[in-house]
Amino acid sequence: MAALTPADPAISGGVPARMGLARLGPACMWPVSLGLVSLGLAHMWKDSACSDGVSAYKVLHFVCKTNKGTHRMLSSPYCSIGLLSVLLLWAAPQAAAQQMVSVSSNNVNLRSGPGEQYQADWILGEGYPLKVIERRGDWLKVSDFENDSGWIYRSLTGSTPYHIVKVKVANLRSQPSTRSQILAKLDYGDVLRTLERKNNWVKVRREGGLRGWVARRLLWGW
Repeated sequence: MAALTPADPAISGGVPARMGLARLGPACMWPVSLGLVSLGLAHMWKDSACSDGVSAYKVLHFVCKTNKGTHRMLSSPYCSIGLLSVLLLWAAPQAAAQQMVSVSSNNVNLRSGPGEQYQADWILGEGYPLKVIERRGDWLKVSDFENDSGWIYRSLTGSTPYHIVKVKVANLRSQPSTRSQILAKLDYGDVLRTLERKNNWVKVRREGGLRGWVARRLLWGW
C-alpha cells in the first residue's frame, strides 16, 4: 500500500461528510479507511462522540494531527477502531512470523502424536526449521519444507531463524547478486543459520562458519 502524502484527500481534508467521518481529525481518517470492517463498526457509533475531543469512550487515545500541523488528544470510538485496525494489520505478519520455530538441539524426535507414548517418525537436528500448524498443551504440531508433519515437544524448539535448502544445489555467494563470487555449493537439505535478509537474498551461515548469500527462492524457512 502506497504511503499517504500531504496531497492526498485523506490528509488534506477532502473526505466527503458521510457517516459522520468529517468530524474526525485528518490523521484519524486513514486508519478508519483501512478496511470495511472498521467503517462498518464506526457507523454504529454516534457522531457526537468525536465533537469535543473528549468522549465517554476512553478505551484508547489517539493523537490527531490537524492541517496546521498542531496536535491534540482525541478520544473517540472512530479513532479507537481505526487504531485497532492498524494494530491488527501490523500484528498479522508478526503473528505469521511467530508460527515458525527451529529445533534447539540435536537428535530431537518428531512424533506421530502429542506425547512420548507416540512413536518417533523422524529425528531432527539442531536448527531444523519448522512451521507450527497446531498447539496442544506442551506439544506443537509442525510441518517441514517437504510438508511432512508431526509433533514436537515445545521446549525443544526455539525462535532462532534458520533456512533449509529446498533445491538440489544452491550457490553460496559473496554478495547478494548472481554476479558475485561463488563461495560454495549447498546441497538439498542443508540447514543454514539466517543472518540477514536483503531484497530477494538471504545472508546465511553454514555449518563450519562459512557465511554468504543465497537467493531466497532456493530456501525454505525464515
